[in-house]
Amino acid sequence: MRWELGGGHNHSGLCIYAGDAQNLADFGFEVGNVALWAAFWSRPAERHEKFGVDSYRRRLREQAVQKPPFLRAWAKLERAYRSSRKEELRRLKRDERRRQRRDADHTARTKENVLRDRALIESGNHLGWIRAFVPLYLHDRDRLSEYTDDLGLVETALHNCIPHILGMVPTLEQLGEGQWWPTASMAFASCWLRFTSSESLEHVDYKVLAAAKVEAVRCDWMDEDVYETFERELDRILFAEADSAEAFARSLIEPCFRKQNDGQMNVWWLSRKEFLSALRPTLSLEWLRRFPDMPFRARDELFDIAAASADRSMLTTLIANRIAHLASIGPHSDPEAEKERLAGLLFWRLRRFFFFPSDDDGWDDLRGDRNLVLAFERRTGRFSDPAEGWPALSAEKIYKMLDAFVDDWPPVDLPSSFGSDDPPEETAYRFLTEVVWRIGQDTPARALPVLDRMVADRKFNSYLTTLRTLRAEVVKKLALTDFSPPSPRDVGLMLDRSGVASVEDLRALVMEELEWLQGWLRSAETDPLAETYYKNDGGHVDENTARNRIVDSLRWRVEAMQSSVVIEHHMADENRCDFTVSAMIDGRRRLLVVEAKGQWHSELFKAASAQLNERYSSHQDAEQQGIYLVFWFGPGMKVAGRVNHGVTTADELRTKIVDAMPREMLGRIDVLVLDLSLSV
Repeated sequence: MRWELGGGHNHSGLCIYAGDAQNLADFGFEVGNVALWAAFWSRPAERHEKFGVDSYRRRLREQAVQKPPFLRAWAKLERAYRSSRKEELRRLKRDERRRQRRDADHTARTKENVLRDRALIESGNHLGWIRAFVPLYLHDRDRLSEYTDDLGLVETALHNCIPHILGMVPTLEQLGEGQWWPTASMAFASCWLRFTSSESLEHVDYKVLAAAKVEAVRCDWMDEDVYETFERELDRILFAEADSAEAFARSLIEPCFRKQNDGQMNVWWLSRKEFLSALRPTLSLEWLRRFPDMPFRARDELFDIAAASADRSMLTTLIANRIAHLASIGPHSDPEAEKERLAGLLFWRLRRFFFFPSDDDGWDDLRGDRNLVLAFERRTGRFSDPAEGWPALSAEKIYKMLDAFVDDWPPVDLPSSFGSDDPPEETAYRFLTEVVWRIGQDTPARALPVLDRMVADRKFNSYLTTLRTLRAEVVKKLALTDFSPPSPRDVGLMLDRSGVASVEDLRALVMEELEWLQGWLRSAETDPLAETYYKNDGGHVDENTARNRIVDSLRWRVEAMQSSVVIEHHMADENRCDFTVSAMIDGRRRLLVVEAKGQWHSELFKAASAQLNERYSSHQDAEQQGIYLVFWFGPGMKVAGRVNHGVTTADELRTKIVDAMPREMLGRIDVLVLDLSLSV
């Protein structure tokens, strides 16, 4: 960093780099060169320039007291500075007194002139004075004292000026062009004073009322209720005819669409003025069609109005037509015209990405430009204004953005403070780290496949912690998709009558009954295990027979809980599950799906996902919950079709099955391996 001596720390007028002054002063002190050392003397800093101790001046002062020649030079420089500073302050005070006298003389002459012209002013005929009064009367009343101390004089002049400004009041088209017209402000002030003095506005000229409507804004000193009543009265008179509001809007707003720059725009009238609310859907679309070359800011505001109010199919048709038209034109020979065409294409393609479904969002036409992420940040980032009617980005669309930009905008250190003037690298990376969280806002069924894809892709390793957190949250949402907490009545039923209050409660009940069955088979004195699940020749029963006998054992206990058991229940798409347990909860049937497999089954480790989760538990009454029941007849039998399986106990087999299940199934699908082996 380079800095000039003589401004701040020195007085020599040399131009050197920061830090050199201290080194040169130290060198002058070491060799005893007073002139060199004094060249780098530093004046005292003003309070507004620096706070705290000035280490540079402190070092020079410590050096000066060590050697008399340097101390004399220091004292001389200090005296000279104080003397010049006193003279400068005297000059400033003298100049300030002169300025105050000039202002006072000017104010006195102005007030004398106002008194001289008082009669003309009160009649409303002196438009020169009234033009000076009106902005101060409306927005800066304290400064009226520069002209007169009589507020009544100003109000009388404004009240009476309407007949004298009729020929100078601008039309709505002229006001729509964005120029300031003093007579429009006069019209507003005059109408306000007439209204507050209980005079009717019925006979005031339409041009005056229209100008007053355009200029009307509630000033700090105006009572809010009175002002709202005033605006309603203006609207009542101006828009008495059926088409008058539309004519007013067209006259005031359309001129800005013909501009070549983003100056003052009146599109906000359509979005904020209540008397134009019914026209928002039609006018916004019409103007977007009729004025394709309007300034960008007007087009942006109009599109937001159409997104919030217009028919969605008409809006998407407009987007498609504008893209097709701009793409068909082809490159312009004029660089400025080509720049405008490309900006228009980007404008409409960006909106196609938001408003069209993922399979037709035109992403291939957008991707490839790394700076496009900054356009997305301006549209949906934390500093963007939320736009009503814009659809939220789906998980798939967010994936497309991240897939396209994560390599172009690698991780950077993000400071704790941030703002709109951050460098592009910080802005882009911060936006990507924030937008990834929105994947979890999509429905679990759409978000989960996207998250699985991203977790498996090394490209997203820097986002892995966030992705895993989102995945856990989405899995939880998926498990609770159709869950509703039991009502107090249901809880009371469950506690008082051992009833069932939810599918989750039903699942817990059946698991308890299966665990009871396991204990009974192992501990009963009548040896039900051998008698029920083994044949006379010592071989075990098949899968269906084992299932049927388990159902027979559980039926009477389950039905005592006012539930029913059905073997091989028909599911959707002609699928069957082994058995279901159903109960009526809150007047609606709830279903618990149970899939049973023998340990030898070839699909043993896949059935929980392929059959139970994907087909059976997706039944509308099952709430994606179920039980996977496996029959274990001992280590001497095959496991999943394999002889050398290494599984020795039912618990080991359960652990292997749970480990093979997708993580999102945990908490929704219970696994129970029923030990039917004869070994103790």
